Amino acid sequence: HYAQRLIDQVSRVALAIGLEIGEPGCRPNILILADTDGNALATRLVADSPQGFRPDRSSSNLGSEALRKFQTSGAPVRWWHVSQTVEVDTGEPATGGATIQVRGASRIRGNVRQDMTNVIVILDTSRIGSISFGSLSDYVAMVSLAQIDAEAEMQSFPTVLNLFASETGDRNARMTQWDLDYLV
Repeated sequence: HYAQRLIDQVSRVALAIGLEIGEPGCRPNILILADTDGNALATRLVADSPQGFRPDRSSSNLGSEALRKFQTSGAPVRWWHVSQTVEVDTGEPATGGATIQVRGASRIRGNVRQDMTNVIVILDTSRIGSISFGSLSDYVAMVSLAQIDAEAEMQSFPTVLNLFASETGDRNARMTQWDLDYLV
């Protein structure tokens, strides 16, 4: 029941910012897991599929040090994104050394873009504490749909990303217009 509510909220936000979502039964590219030991789960996932976290594509992830932090952060919610450079017109991977069709020289509109190929979010239920489910769902939607720096200082911004901030975190915070604008 709760998993479906969480999926529904991430999907609602994705639709609100203009993303296409798959039908039930599609191959998901966002995986949300919950465990009482987030560090152990993250470490086990990376050990089981190191290539899934660090594929052989340039600029597809944040590197070894960031992956180590993902596994050991102790955060109540942690995430890992893998992206891929694709051609804007076709969505096909733009591999190193490949020829890319240039539709027009422009500094405003590029011929390639970065697409997130998969996202893993881990909820450490032993560290989340007392929090509204709506707030947690909004937070998960935010970190699932944008490549957010987990160590960024966000206290001066009106964002759901402050949910777990020790001094300023409102445990009932919801997604704000600032968050939606950032996602768009």
